[in-house]
Amino acid sequence: MFGLVKRRSRFGKYLDDHSISQQEIANESGVSKSTISRLCQPEENEPTVGVQKRLLEL
Repeated sequence: MFGLVKRRSRFGKYLDDHSISQQEIANESGVSKSTISRLCQPEENEPTVGVQKRLLEL
């Protein structure tokens, strides 16, 4: 099953390593699930300052 591995950002890898779902983060932070999903994609989608502040408040 080659080619089925998702490329993940550092944030996405962190969520995977700690078994945290994107939905949990969305619920706790007030950021939409689509934004969290985008942040979990490859490095070119690093979080903006506003989103970083929201996520750090968790």
